[in-house]
Amino acid sequence: MECAGNKCLEWGDFGCFGHTLQLCIKLVFELASVAKLIQKCRKLVGHFKHSTTITAEMRNRQKLLGVPEHELVQDVVTRWNSTQAMLSRLVEQRCTLTDILLDEKVTKKADSAVFLPKDHEWELMNDLSTVLMDLSNVTTYMCSENSVSLSEVYPIVCGLMRRSLKVQDSDGVIIRKTKDVISDELNRRYQPNDKKTACSTPVIASLMDTRYKQLTFLSSEQRKTAEEFLEGLIDEMPLKRLTETSGSDTPPPKRQRRPSGIDFLLSKSPDKPESQDELELQSYLLDKSDFNKSPLEWWSENETKYPCLSIIAKRAINTIRNESHLISGEFSKLYKSVNSEKWKNVYPYTIQVTCHIRSLIHECNETMPNAPTYILEQQEVVMGECAKLAQLVESTAAKSDENPSRIPVVNQLTFLGQAFSRMVDLSLGHLTQKIIITLDEANEPPTLATAMRTIVTLGLEGEHMCYIIAREGGVRALLEICRTESLEFAHCQALRALATISCVAESLFEIEKEGGVETLIEILCDTTVGEKVRGEVAGVIAQITSPCLENYQQMSDLVDNMEDLLRSLLGLASTTESYEIFLLSSAAIANITFMDSLGCEILAQYEAPRILIKACSTPIANSVFAKDQVVTVLANMVAVDMCRPCIINNNGISLCLELLSICPADYKSASEISACERVQQKAAIALTRMCREEEIGKIICTSEGIPRLVQLCRYAKERNNSEAVLVACLAALRKINSQYKSTNISPVDYHQLIQPRLMDSFLICTNTDENFV
Repeated sequence: MECAGNKCLEWGDFGCFGHTLQLCIKLVFELASVAKLIQKCRKLVGHFKHSTTITAEMRNRQKLLGVPEHELVQDVVTRWNSTQAMLSRLVEQRCTLTDILLDEKVTKKADSAVFLPKDHEWELMNDLSTVLMDLSNVTTYMCSENSVSLSEVYPIVCGLMRRSLKVQDSDGVIIRKTKDVISDELNRRYQPNDKKTACSTPVIASLMDTRYKQLTFLSSEQRKTAEEFLEGLIDEMPLKRLTETSGSDTPPPKRQRRPSGIDFLLSKSPDKPESQDELELQSYLLDKSDFNKSPLEWWSENETKYPCLSIIAKRAINTIRNESHLISGEFSKLYKSVNSEKWKNVYPYTIQVTCHIRSLIHECNETMPNAPTYILEQQEVVMGECAKLAQLVESTAAKSDENPSRIPVVNQLTFLGQAFSRMVDLSLGHLTQKIIITLDEANEPPTLATAMRTIVTLGLEGEHMCYIIAREGGVRALLEICRTESLEFAHCQALRALATISCVAESLFEIEKEGGVETLIEILCDTTVGEKVRGEVAGVIAQITSPCLENYQQMSDLVDNMEDLLRSLLGLASTTESYEIFLLSSAAIANITFMDSLGCEILAQYEAPRILIKACSTPIANSVFAKDQVVTVLANMVAVDMCRPCIINNNGISLCLELLSICPADYKSASEISACERVQQKAAIALTRMCREEEIGKIICTSEGIPRLVQLCRYAKERNNSEAVLVACLAALRKINSQYKSTNISPVDYHQLIQPRLMDSFLICTNTDENFV
């Protein structure tokens, strides 16, 4: 629930339109003349409501006079539209009421003088009711469950100010004042004429609502500003089009941000072709509007026609869910209040949490109008748990003379949290299915690009979303795209999306079940496939073989096809001139060396040490991340007896000593510093494993390896205070000394770093008295 709440914090918020409208109208009711009239109307209605005789007489007179047989309406102070209903009903029944109040047989003369409105009061009542009628209709419409309210705020506000609230020559003084007060307050709160308003979420929502996309309620300058802002949103979206041809290694040129707004709608530049996004926006604005269709329904039907804009539309329309971000914070406050037994705070927090959960369910139903039964059933479960919590808290609060037990309330909170999490999970799964269906059915580049970008974006949000995508068939759909020849233009992006979500066990199971490893190896081994695509395959292999993941050793297809896999990865690493592709292929090779010693033997057979060590002297392996992968391969291979000679004979010792000399202080980012520590540690480990003969120890000593190892032990800054590097360097010093007695080490260093137990030397170097097991 906390994760859901934190995610909701990213949504913008917009005040309740109905409440804002009430605040504007409240100022009218405070006008002296209007307040006096409303007070008299209330007394009049009360007079008829409290007397059964007059009520019966009113029914008789209605039939006699042919007036609608309606009862009078008494207003409620907290509901302004009930005041309009009261005024409207009084005007409707004016003839009946006047007839009764003037009949001395039914009404006392004194009561008639008090309750019967004068002619000018009837006229004011009629005019005021007419002005408030449009506002009342707006409130009723905006509260309708079928309306998409955010996109309709400014069309309604501007419509009210330019029509219903426009002062007419025939208006009296009080009606003029009424219209001015409401108009001024709406203008102050919504600022419809401000240029900045054109970039607000409600206006962009109106632009994405097919009924109001022409923005006729704004000035021409504001319309242009809104369209420019929308175009900027499209430019900032991570939806770069696939323009490279099948098998091409040349990446598409980056799109430049257009500074000219939507000038492309007005004129065309001969030297600048329109991009897909420009054509999409132009087509959308010129498309015929359907005023009888909900924008949610319209965008659902046209999502494939406008893939970029559909995302913007969903964001704009779904902004009405802003209050749901309060659930997590209020749930936390509720739990803390229960846990600390602050019962006076529990009840209000409970009402807030349950109300907001119900509101979120309502918004989910608007977003998913045809939600499957299992989601609706889970929503019922959540509603039931909310009701149980409210009932339990209410009964607990009623026991004021006792000390209530918090355990039942805590248990009910747990049940509610579990049910709510389940509902969110099911809803996410259902929405994810929609994206998977697009992957399965779409053939157009823009549509597929949008769907796969969405998969990548969701996958980057965390492992839970990766699990949901895999569970709902995302792995299967992406692999199917990779197997389809007619979708070659989408292979790179599909592989990138597959690598993004392959960070959970569920994805690995799906890859193996769908024969994904064989598909990946087939693409990787096909030299007719472009290098960029094969590089993406290397990225997927690197992800699914990562030692950080569970179950990668259970993928039997990897072991069965290990030779072909490693041969292809080595070929890719040896021929590429791309830093990124070398990094991905070397990372895949490094990860495979952790799986099985057979991998190291295959690498030795294909001269991997020579290829990788040589690459370290070229720009493609110049980064600390690439060096991290290379030294990982060397450290793992040198542990296998048959691999050790080929590493030593290809200057592996020199490379490891060179990698020991790098310093974390030379790097700025945390990821680079962390990689630098790993390089130092693995280089020291590789030296330790290589030093099995006196000759190797002598080579290390004559190459000035001992002073650097001592420096790394003595000076914490040289290793960024890494204890892992310290232990590796201490082990290397002891191993080298056991094979070759160096004269390069001082007596002090010998007695502190080599002679004592490893733990004692570690404590000397760290200057601590801690004990380590």
